[in-house]
Amino acid sequence: MDKKLVIVILIAILVIVIVPLGWTLQNANSNPQNNTTVQNDTFQNDIALNDTPSTEAMGIIATVKGPRTAKKGQNITIEYIVSNKGAKTAYNLRIEGESIDTKNLGTLKAGETRKFTEVEYMPTNTEVASDYGPGTTYMNPFPVGGDALYFKDAKGIEHVINFSRIEIKLT
Repeated sequence: MDKKLVIVILIAILVIVIVPLGWTLQNANSNPQNNTTVQNDTFQNDIALNDTPSTEAMGIIATVKGPRTAKKGQNITIEYIVSNKGAKTAYNLRIEGESIDTKNLGTLKAGETRKFTEVEYMPTNTEVASDYGPGTTYMNPFPVGGDALYFKDAKGIEHVINFSRIEIKLT
């Protein structure tokens, strides 16, 4: 399969399946923390969608950052940040989702932070149309994120937090 087609299919799956799931989980939570800030032309969403009250007590924060705008036909860098603002260690951290390969982050002690970046290609309208037919384009703004962070507490109970998504205006 053509690499561009695979990328477009994965992005479409993300938009159709993962993003609505993230919105559903966010709206189902009675106490989400969601802080959106703009710094140095970067759009950032911090979110802690907690599966149980004990997850919230752990103090794990999942953040995704990326540019506010991007040019079609260029690569962009997306930064994922996981911070432990709580007093307890989180174990076996891993990030899974449609937009990235599974990342194992290991153990995160109280006060620690892990960061990594992913590079995403923003195809041109011509490239998208050649894969899907005339007149086909990407969503604009383009959604990125919605991946899940899994971790275990000291008792071995698994928790999950969804990264929020950011929207990048394509020019």
